Amino acid sequence: ARTAWEQACVTLLANTRYLEDDCRIRLFAHVKTSGQLLLGHQSHLSQEESKELLDEFMNGAAVGGILAGMQADADTLSAAFLLPCIRAGVLDEEGVGREAGPVVQSLVEDVQWLGSLKDKFYAVDDDSARIVREYMMSAARDHRAVLVRLASSLHGLRQARGGGTPLYEQHLVALESLQVYSPLAHALGLGKVLWEFEDESFRALFPESYSSIEDWQASLWHESEAMMEQAKDSALRSLNDNAFLKDHAVRFSISSRKKSAFSTFKKMFRSHKRREQVLDVFAMRVVIGLKAEHRANQTVQVQSCLEAYGAVRETLSNWEEPRGRFKDYVTKPKANGYQSIHTTLEHPSGLPLEIQLRTEDMHVIAEFGGASHDLYKGGIQSASAVKRFAELIRKDNTEALALPPGGRIR
Repeated sequence: ARTAWEQACVTLLANTRYLEDDCRIRLFAHVKTSGQLLLGHQSHLSQEESKELLDEFMNGAAVGGILAGMQADADTLSAAFLLPCIRAGVLDEEGVGREAGPVVQSLVEDVQWLGSLKDKFYAVDDDSARIVREYMMSAARDHRAVLVRLASSLHGLRQARGGGTPLYEQHLVALESLQVYSPLAHALGLGKVLWEFEDESFRALFPESYSSIEDWQASLWHESEAMMEQAKDSALRSLNDNAFLKDHAVRFSISSRKKSAFSTFKKMFRSHKRREQVLDVFAMRVVIGLKAEHRANQTVQVQSCLEAYGAVRETLSNWEEPRGRFKDYVTKPKANGYQSIHTTLEHPSGLPLEIQLRTEDMHVIAEFGGASHDLYKGGIQSASAVKRFAELIRKDNTEALALPPGGRIR
């Protein structure tokens, strides 16, 4: 059987194929250091002390796994694995510098400082939460530390929800997640992280409301699944028949999803709507894979989304498009870099379906954040990239209300 350290290495190896080989080699050297410091000298420890060190290592591995899911760079991942060594008292900040260099040392110091911010406030009210968020983005020397802090907090939320944590502690973690970390994830365009923060916090704070919405969505999904599959099949045929897309695209991915429970609750609460009035409970996402020679052409990127919209709209012509539902974030991206075309179509039976259309490059930004190319793939390489990443939190994510191509509401 594999040891915890061996299993962490195997998992990390599988999840970091996006890194260059030299970056992976450097990362694994730091993971090995963490494993040796935390797990290699346990013979003189009690069973309880050994378990505490193992738990610290596994915490680092869990945070590293979340960051790998964001495609974080090697230095960011190294910081996640070495931080538990500091918490366990087997390594200090200077030791991190000796083992991994000054960049990782600076990252580790920033992450620790960010984690201490919330302890300076007696209450996590809205004003305090806003101040914490602003401090995080303005005072960190290396803004990758914000990602490590987000991943660490998400892991803490998962642990609190995993059982054995007193209810009041679950509530405190959930409130902190909603007030501090969800807005950060939203501003940085980290869609998957945002949804998990929101839904897990919602479930902890309002379990009955969460279950009610989940049960209603499951029932509605069961009733509508065949209709949605038919819509997906029709859309795929139409995309494959489009002349422009035949010349410029190599593949299409169409998936369907349901709106998160928290997003549904939030829309009901803010708009004073019944759940039946929420028009985007279900969504169909179309992701366009362009041919390699066209990916760098922004005009082709934009036109592909517009052509895909036209193709889907034509094949689903019996679905009505309610006025004001078309939103063009492709020609008018959000402040965090998000690009996609959104609209809502309504089946004659009354089922509303949100449609999202984007290219694969736009999808990377939607999933991993607006600074993904500067930050996750190759690390921050310039002062301008750092500035762009830091400014994302301060910009408003205004909706790009627009008319469909041609100016018609069909």
